[in-house]
Amino acid sequence: MNITPARLAAIKSGQTLALDVQNEYVLFLRSDSPSGQTAPPEGRTL
Repeated sequence: MNITPARLAAIKSGQTLALDVQNEYVLFLRSDSPSGQTAPPEGRTL
């Protein structure tokens, strides 16, 4: 799965991105910080 620079910028600006996965699941992506500069808390992955 590829995320375009525009979509990545939207995530970093605080928007949530919803991804359709094989017409079966929806995956929601968001950044824990608006700048996207900090790592997620331990135990969580993006």
